[in-house]
Amino acid sequence: MVSADAIFTTALARLRRTGPRTVVVADIAERAIDDLAEVEIGLRGLVARFAARNATPEQLDALDAILDAADDLLIVSVTRHRNGENVDRHVSALLDRMQEFNEAVNACAANPMLIRLLEQSQVFSQPERRALRLEKIAADDSFGLDRYAGHRALVRALRQGDSATAERLVVEDAQGGLAALRARPRGENR
Repeated sequence: MVSADAIFTTALARLRRTGPRTVVVADIAERAIDDLAEVEIGLRGLVARFAARNATPEQLDALDAILDAADDLLIVSVTRHRNGENVDRHVSALLDRMQEFNEAVNACAANPMLIRLLEQSQVFSQPERRALRLEKIAADDSFGLDRYAGHRALVRALRQGDSATAERLVVEDAQGGLAALRARPRGENR
């Protein structure tokens, strides 16, 4: 009989024992990452669907306020970057606002179990996600801007209670975001 641990090890990752009670993931199979990404994307869409059903006017106003602050930071970052000034602090603050926005959308869903499942299924931890974004922005200062406008469209869909549009917008954004974060420069192996 094959144990659950053996199935996990062969299906998802290779584990390495580093101590009597410590096991670390040595390598995650690419297919398993693809599967996990699909689950994360689906759950993000479901969160948006629930948010469209449950968001209060106060929560929606808070989402707009977060985006207003993010817009201001984006304008300052772009202007200072054009002037050759350091924008690290502003980019970091902008990423903080986007994280705040995502957490506020999650709160709008009013479904703690769904949020917990989403947190457990993320391909990248929050620190990994942030580090990858900063790395991508350093290489390409327009990284992520193509998806940025979708946040306003999401708030409009939430205000209208349009769960299908909210879900579609978030799924498209999550697909693009995960694909961009997972993309490696040419010639770089995983």
